[in-house]
Amino acid sequence: MAAASAAAGREAPASATRRGRRRKRGSIRWGKTPRKAPPPPPGPGSSSSPRGGVDTPAAPATTLPAGALVEVRVDGAGFRGVWFEATVVSYAPARGPRTPARYAVTYAHLLDDADGGELQEHFAPTHVRPRPPPHSPSDGDGDGSFPPRFHLHDVVEAFHHDGWWSGIVVSAPDSPDPRASVTVAFPLTREVIPFPPRVVRPRRDYVDGAWVPSRSVVVVRPTHAVRVYKAGDKVEVGRERDVYGYSWFPATIAKAVDDLSYIVEYFDLEEEGDGGGGPGKATEYLHWSFIRPAVEHLPRESEFQLGPGAAVEAYCDGAWSPGVVSRVIGDGEFEVSVAGKKAEQLVAKVVELLKPQYKWNGKQWKIVIPKVIQ
Repeated sequence: MAAASAAAGREAPASATRRGRRRKRGSIRWGKTPRKAPPPPPGPGSSSSPRGGVDTPAAPATTLPAGALVEVRVDGAGFRGVWFEATVVSYAPARGPRTPARYAVTYAHLLDDADGGELQEHFAPTHVRPRPPPHSPSDGDGDGSFPPRFHLHDVVEAFHHDGWWSGIVVSAPDSPDPRASVTVAFPLTREVIPFPPRVVRPRRDYVDGAWVPSRSVVVVRPTHAVRVYKAGDKVEVGRERDVYGYSWFPATIAKAVDDLSYIVEYFDLEEEGDGGGGPGKATEYLHWSFIRPAVEHLPRESEFQLGPGAAVEAYCDGAWSPGVVSRVIGDGEFEVSVAGKKAEQLVAKVVELLKPQYKWNGKQWKIVIPKVIQ
């Protein structure tokens, strides 16, 4: 636990938990969202990136005094770089490699679950910064208007569940209007939420005592390098389905927002298009862990043989669904067991609609070991 807390830039309190910290935000849908939590991103040692580990911000050049209004960054699971407003209580300088410098802060909007009082925690200086100044003419369109005028795919932060969460704008009014909504998409939760403009701000980083526009949404990086995509790349996108479980849809990278998150487009046979009568085109903003390259695998005969017990992916209603061959039906046709959300599904597939099942960890493929049919 100590190592995990240090990696997050804070020390966990002995008896306090954060009230109000919730991963879910309550959502509307932009494209198609999963109906249950997707598999977690690969852990340390199973991914690949131009830079590894947490993207650690620079510590403020000067020590922040007691009473200073600040923001603190939480990198733990479910938060991944969310900034929470706080006030500095004290600062303890480093006393050697095993006793690093730490700020003690109290949160502005979070309470101690134990007694309902102020929640105090400790953070590394790299995860404490002054609160950003109010909107200025350099934000948005640069006309000094409030609320700022946002544009499609602007990198922003939205105040939600007591913290500032990173995302991109997917819909905004053409002119500043405090009554209109700014809709923001979040890559880790796949949620798309409309916000009042007053709780959305351009995302900025505090560098050498100055605030500069940020070009990245995802700040907590995998331990190792992961595959980087570019616009036009053919990929597959994972999403949960009621009937066929977690499945992979053929997709195309529409835009790289940063090197860890992307806007993708794909067709969903469960959704009707705008004109009706055909598959709907889904557009989503996604974290890299929901994406894999579109690759045709040619395993060695010693690795894969199509027959009972073979781990495969079956093409079902527009997407590839993992399953296991249960029996041979006839020449070139197989019965496959697919784990649906509510029940197992048995589907009959010809060999052209089956392929070996592989796992992608962000960098490498690994074939799934076949199961033994008794």
